[in-house]
Amino acid sequence: MFAQYKELYRRFPVQKVAIHFAFFCWYLLWQWDEIIFPGERLSSCERATLDIRGGMSKSELFSSLNCMASRLLSPAEETEDKYLAILLHMYHIYPYFFESNILSDELAGQILVYLENKQTADPVTKRICLYQRDPDITQPSGEAKTDKEMFPSDGSLITHYFQWLFRE
Repeated sequence: MFAQYKELYRRFPVQKVAIHFAFFCWYLLWQWDEIIFPGERLSSCERATLDIRGGMSKSELFSSLNCMASRLLSPAEETEDKYLAILLHMYHIYPYFFESNILSDELAGQILVYLENKQTADPVTKRICLYQRDPDITQPSGEAKTDKEMFPSDGSLITHYFQWLFRE
């Protein structure tokens, strides 16, 4: 799947592909020792110590994640709000996955304030930003939309993740 994302981004270097590719890399890094690739017979401890699994290397995942983050942040003002919010969420959970010259606490804070102050922010962006401030609050006040409306079922890893995160 990694090779397919890489090729898709090579052919279509657009924001939507960049955020999905970045999220895929982030998710695999997050779950590296939990995921069992077809044919693997390793313990979670063994999986955690390996750099190459399922035809992917951790270093390549880190590199691709940072490459896609750099693409989305260059310049951040030209990136869709929800993609910035997703990137901030990934950084908030695992800041050490990102190179500090690409995404730092200072830049993440500036982007969060920018998104929070934006009057035209969509419900997904608002909800993710609210979660960054207080993980116990998953629904913006007055927000009537359900998770299925906010995160439509498009089958993507991002959608499944946020439906899981904001389940009620």
